[in-house]
Amino acid sequence: MKNKIAIIFIVGIFIIGCTNGDRGSETILKDGEVVVRKVSENSKKLIEEGDKCIERKEYKKAEEYYEEAAKEENYSGIYKMAELYYDGIGVKENKKKALSLYERAAKGGYSNAMYMTAVIYREGKVVKKDYKIAYSWFEKSAKLKNSMAMYRLGNMCWKGEGTKLNYITAKEWYEKSAKLGNDKAMYNLGCIYYDGIGIEQNKEKAKGWYEKSALLGNEDAKESLKKMNKI
Repeated sequence: MKNKIAIIFIVGIFIIGCTNGDRGSETILKDGEVVVRKVSENSKKLIEEGDKCIERKEYKKAEEYYEEAAKEENYSGIYKMAELYYDGIGVKENKKKALSLYERAAKGGYSNAMYMTAVIYREGKVVKKDYKIAYSWFEKSAKLKNSMAMYRLGNMCWKGEGTKLNYITAKEWYEKSAKLGNDKAMYNLGCIYYDGIGIEQNKEKAKGWYEKSALLGNEDAKESLKKMNKI
């Protein structure tokens, strides 16, 4: 049984293993260092009101609150505005405007925005595909413990996108991501150990990673365990 590494790229508002601070502060990357940045009390309240509007599905009103917060350079507000424009929720879909907002918050060091900027450059649907730019933004986001960024760095190292193909480095990124609870990274580690790619084959370790991934609901891992149990 040869398993295929899951090179999956998912866009979504929920990002595993990533924190950007509470509403009164933002954990950002500044000059390569992780720092906590205070935000204004007013922008904090605006974000809270915007989030309440989201819960009530008053998306247009939410966008207005986030826009006001963004005027005070609240990166969470900028990011949330970008999400609305990216998916066309409450506003007309405008992925180019979304990218502009993501980049604005990304340049401020906001992890989720760095992650989404990387996603867009890697996909090449909104702008010309650029793996090097994507890799750079994923790498910066990973410094803020974004497990999906780590997972994607593993994927890019595995395929040689934006960096040299390197199975060992890919494995290291998957391990970092898995430690933060990423089931996809766990599944990929299972595949690597099962097939002995870049390392000595170890089916016991492979099964262990598949089991951890399956417990988190990963269907590929569940299927791999079924196949292993039949052998």
